[in-house]
Amino acid sequence: MRLVLFFVFVSASLQAQSFLVPYNHQLPDSRKIEIQVEFLNEFDAEKETVFLLEDAFDELYMPFHELLDFSESNNFVLIKGRKDNEELKRGVMLSGSLDYQLAYTLYNQDQVARDIEVIRQELLGEEQVILLGYSSSAMVLQHYLSLFPQHVSTMISVNPLVFDVQKNMSFPSSGLTFQGLTLNDE
Repeated sequence: MRLVLFFVFVSASLQAQSFLVPYNHQLPDSRKIEIQVEFLNEFDAEKETVFLLEDAFDELYMPFHELLDFSESNNFVLIKGRKDNEELKRGVMLSGSLDYQLAYTLYNQDQVARDIEVIRQELLGEEQVILLGYSSSAMVLQHYLSLFPQHVSTMISVNPLVFDVQKNMSFPSSGLTFQGLTLNDE
């Protein structure tokens, strides 16, 4: 299989759809939340499907998918992810200030990877998917690949941000002091 990428501007998505995924995949009876998915070209169940995951920096810069020319030989599906879900945003701010532990629990790459699998199952059944990721989204898609290798035919990482967020990300506690700098709740 050959995927050719041309770096030109393309128009906005053709259609969007919501998928229900668990609020927290670690809880067996978790309520469901909506995750938005955009079909970047006409979806045809007979064609192979490419999943793109919106990158965390897409809102700051030009979204990576806007640089691509989508051929008609594949379906291109952009997963918007958890960051746009209002219920999650309200949940992590329930106490009036950001609950960092809950935010990390609900927004980490494992939750997002499991969301992708729910979407893949609903959209494609047992068919494999092609993953195309840029920067931090490539890292999350690599995590998905590590969890569900049997469901991936090809993985393409463009300029991947490669470090293990799960193990390296930590949030400062109140009163933590560095030389000349004190972090507190004020």
